[in-house]
Amino acid sequence: MVQRAMKFAIPRIWREPTDHSSNCYFCMVNPPKRRAGKNTSAIMYPDFPSSIAPVPHCSDLPVPTTSERKQPSSKESNKLEEEEDVEDPDYNFRGEAGERNPYYPNQRDLNDLISDLGLTKSNAELLTSRLKEWDLLDESVQVASQRKRHRHFSSFFTRQDGLCFCRNVSDLYKAIGSASSLIAHPEAS
Repeated sequence: MVQRAMKFAIPRIWREPTDHSSNCYFCMVNPPKRRAGKNTSAIMYPDFPSSIAPVPHCSDLPVPTTSERKQPSSKESNKLEEEEDVEDPDYNFRGEAGERNPYYPNQRDLNDLISDLGLTKSNAELLTSRLKEWDLLDESVQVASQRKRHRHFSSFFTRQDGLCFCRNVSDLYKAIGSASSLIAHPEAS
């Protein structure tokens, strides 16, 4: 059996440099001079506080080995079987999720998520389409609803001679305020 192990016991540890002139690995090392080949000398990597070199295996840090398990006696195997029946190895991961029903976001929840993520209309439609395809949304959610999201505020804007401008800024701010209050307090609607 071939044993495979990393060549080092502790990998290189990277920390944020405190000073780019004397403590930054990337500022201090010239990458073009660090090339390897059969006719070049071995690469010597510097050791900085921001980049602590890896530690090779030694007597204090030996290469880990897999020990062969001893076969349990019949008394021990019966005890193990009883424990397996009692303990669920996935208990910590599941918690009480098995008893809860999944939540399927509705249109308002999805709109809040899209707003929080700052998605464009096309990206919002793509996200909605994928979530709908994977059956992760409420059945009432409409994929194309994002195409019309501008309509609520479009009445405040005018287009003339190829220029689009807001003709009623104060009412627009009031509408944005009322829209955000509806999002913050959906029970008010």
